Amino acid sequence: MPNHRDGTSGRHVDTPRGDVPSSAAVPDDNPPAAGPAGMIPPIDDHDHAHDHAYDHAHDHEHGHGHSHGRPKLGERGQLQEEPPKNLAEQMVAPSLRGRESECTHGCGSGGDCGSGGDCGNGCMTGGCGVGSIVDLIANDFDYVDERRIIEVTFKGYRREFVVVPDEDVQLRVRDMVIVEAERGVDIATVSMTGSLVHAKRRAKRLSNESLSTVLRKATTQDLETHSRDHDAERKALDVCRGRVEHFNLPMNLVGAEWQFDHRRVTFFFTADGRVDFRELVRDLASIFHTRIELRQIAVRDEAKRLGGMGICGRELCCTTHLGRYEHVTLDHAKSQQLQINPTKLSGLCGRLKCCLLYELDTYVDGLRRFPPLDSTIFTSKGKGYVQKIDIFRNLLFVYHPEHHALETLTLDEVHDLAPRQEELRHDRPEEAREQR
Repeated sequence: MPNHRDGTSGRHVDTPRGDVPSSAAVPDDNPPAAGPAGMIPPIDDHDHAHDHAYDHAHDHEHGHGHSHGRPKLGERGQLQEEPPKNLAEQMVAPSLRGRESECTHGCGSGGDCGSGGDCGNGCMTGGCGVGSIVDLIANDFDYVDERRIIEVTFKGYRREFVVVPDEDVQLRVRDMVIVEAERGVDIATVSMTGSLVHAKRRAKRLSNESLSTVLRKATTQDLETHSRDHDAERKALDVCRGRVEHFNLPMNLVGAEWQFDHRRVTFFFTADGRVDFRELVRDLASIFHTRIELRQIAVRDEAKRLGGMGICGRELCCTTHLGRYEHVTLDHAKSQQLQINPTKLSGLCGRLKCCLLYELDTYVDGLRRFPPLDSTIFTSKGKGYVQKIDIFRNLLFVYHPEHHALETLTLDEVHDLAPRQEELRHDRPEEAREQR
């Protein structure tokens, strides 16, 4: 019987010779992460009460917590949002604020170590000695699996865990092995062995599940067959492209894979909508005389299958270490103060680069220490507005409109000025000149 499966990024139709599947559906993109509703209101530029002066340190002195932009009730019971207290609240999108932690070193304690996240007890993050995120995830998982398990990589950078029943077989990374799976026999490359496999499985919370079996280490004859399959796959792809043009189907073929035992040939394609390829399946089955599988993939999976080099000069992350795709938006780039240029922010797949998430938490933690942009601050030169910040050098650039000058302050200097805002407000140089 045919095996029809309708997943997300890997939707495919598996048919025996002559069977006709229904048309494939387009894979849906990952939905954006849900965050608190509401937008951050713009900062008013009026001169009353505190005039939005920077009182971040004052809040900490008196035990006031951060509002983090949470809504409050107005005079008529309507929800109103408090103005942002720091730059993180202003620049970080609502959907990303769930990543916030009071511990600035991100060590996982949430700031409950009693030292504000600065205890330096020797953990790798310089924080509270909690350990890595893998430990936090897997410590409460009872992993018991005594089998000899390795990780292998099939064609198209598809990774799976497999069991090695023969304890005498010596396997190393990059060795080729023959694997018996549910759908037949295939060839794969060993990508991980030893205790690292069990550590990875424990982090993924996998234990004692059913796995494919390694039949043997690939022989010279197996390697020759594998090499001939590459030529056969190129020819099969050319044949399929010709048939797609003949039937005038709106699909873009990405690649073809012959199973090692030649019981199946799989064609991968991308498309913008639903495609009725029933006639194509019949035609291909009559040409190749084997089981035909058409699998629709997303554009990220296309880049993963084709491979390539990123702008950083390294192989694509999706082909080397990424196990799943995270949802990336322009909010991640804005939080890191990057120029919103889709050309530079997009990868080879045409989507936003996955690496935009790698340093996001560092920026969110860094921005939390600074006042919002355009907020008012009083210095010895008078009233100014925060125009620019540098989280790496801990610098703020304050613009003074009366002097048309830009003043550079360190973060420590701004913290020292916080308790003196009222004093500096009433001792403005321009007011002293007017009195004279």
